Amino acid sequence: ALKGLTTEKILAENPTWKEDYYRDVKQRED
Repeated sequence: ALKGLTTEKILAENPTWKEDYYRDVKQRED
């Protein structure tokens, strides 16, 4: 998984990708 500034850059360039990113994060926390 990508983290830090790289993730922020991807989120900035691909707004819709954020939905999948947070979904993945929540699955890891659970």
